Amino acid sequence: MPFAIWLISHTGLLSIIKVIPLRYSFSIKMVRLNSIAVFSSLAIACFLFAPVLVHAQFEFGIAAGASTYAGDLAPGFFVPAESRPAGSIFVKYNLSPGITLRGSVWGGTIGGRDTNQNIERLRERNLSFRSRVIEFSAGAEWNLLPYKPGSNKYFHTPYLFGCLAIYRHDPQARIDKDLDGDLDWVRLQPLGTEGQGTPRFNDREKYALTQVSIPFGAGYKYNFNRFFTIGIEVGARKTFTDYLDDVSTTYTEPGYLTANSGALAERLSNRTGEYFGGEPRPFTSADLRGNANRNDWYFMGGITFSYNLLGGPCFRFGR
Repeated sequence: MPFAIWLISHTGLLSIIKVIPLRYSFSIKMVRLNSIAVFSSLAIACFLFAPVLVHAQFEFGIAAGASTYAGDLAPGFFVPAESRPAGSIFVKYNLSPGITLRGSVWGGTIGGRDTNQNIERLRERNLSFRSRVIEFSAGAEWNLLPYKPGSNKYFHTPYLFGCLAIYRHDPQARIDKDLDGDLDWVRLQPLGTEGQGTPRFNDREKYALTQVSIPFGAGYKYNFNRFFTIGIEVGARKTFTDYLDDVSTTYTEPGYLTANSGALAERLSNRTGEYFGGEPRPFTSADLRGNANRNDWYFMGGITFSYNLLGGPCFRFGR
């Protein structure tokens, strides 16, 4: 029996009215009529949307895989040497056999080094970074085949997905900060390695560490019994920044960052001296440090495993 009809038949409204004084009878009648109207509307909605709700079910899962990035410090979209571990927790709502709503939290580390470059000029630049990334996203999957966990027929499908995400990054570089022989990880954004926030480069603002991205990609899922699903997924993240790696525009004049941001900012801005084993090359603000015309990307993917919580608000699920 539909939940709404059961609720109406078990509310006990008539017995309650009998013990209420007569002077309240008009108000109670109105409450009764409003209650019946509400419950009737719910029952009608359940019947109208039964084709959708009969398939609706939640999945809770985890993913384990890798993350990487593409930008100024990577020679291509995928550099195996720079792939780092990544993981996720997620929830999905199978709205229909063709549509799955999803929300997830991904965490991983991205990085890049000029030592991976194939062009000598870029190898001489000698920059590097790493950044821990945490991402919160919500979106949908489009199943390319009908999919219904618990079904003997519609138990697997490839899919495409698209989301909107908020992520946080924080690029760092490793250097002997105190000149004591020990390497330290140093946060780059506060230093303004391209003159951000200094008088001469006041048009260069320090980039935000919390930003928006657009995740999209593809995957495959296989419901190997009624309650458990395994899959694989790979996704790209379009960002709106060129500073995932702290590299975008030009150098500054020699000594400028030392005077305005400190010696550490100067050392991390121009690291050519470490490559040649001497003084850094005397670049100026006319010399490109990165490519500001191309924003950075990051990628996350892996093996997924989820538990299917079968059920629906109006009807039980069938196989």
